[in-house]
Amino acid sequence: MPRILESWTDIAESDYVDFLDMALDWFGFFSLVWRDGSTFDDSAIQIRRDLDRHETNRRRVSHWSGTRVFETKGPIATIISYRLDGGSRAVLERPASLFAWLAPAYPEDLAFYQHDGRLAFATCTHDRMAWAVDLDFGYTLPKQWDFTPHEMELVGDGGFEGSRKPTASGCE
Repeated sequence: MPRILESWTDIAESDYVDFLDMALDWFGFFSLVWRDGSTFDDSAIQIRRDLDRHETNRRRVSHWSGTRVFETKGPIATIISYRLDGGSRAVLERPASLFAWLAPAYPEDLAFYQHDGRLAFATCTHDRMAWAVDLDFGYTLPKQWDFTPHEMELVGDGGFEGSRKPTASGCE
């Protein structure tokens, strides 16, 4: 069975800044989940505005990388994908930790994608879980972030059921 690396350790403060710098070097895109029914705080609304010019795709979903909501009759969230560059990276620094991406202050479940659109790193922030799907990237992460190998059946595109490739022209 394929392996991924997983962690339940939050990456915060200066470590989070270092993580974002690493992500900028490795990845081309990222996504955030905007759940229906959430009344977002001004901080989340400002992030959405500040990332608007970086948007590459948006889609309505009932599941996404690392999360599957059962007993749903249709989409329950919007995933917005963005280009990762210096400007968008600066916006990602605002929550100050990987697991701080929680509504209502922020959108949820930050994920990163390779330049070719393959899922490379995913989070489920309300469960405080993170996965390095790209093992080359994962094995460069500092040991104190506690990413450990985990056997996982890979389902769907990119390692998690329901993940799709964000590209400059949309999802494939």
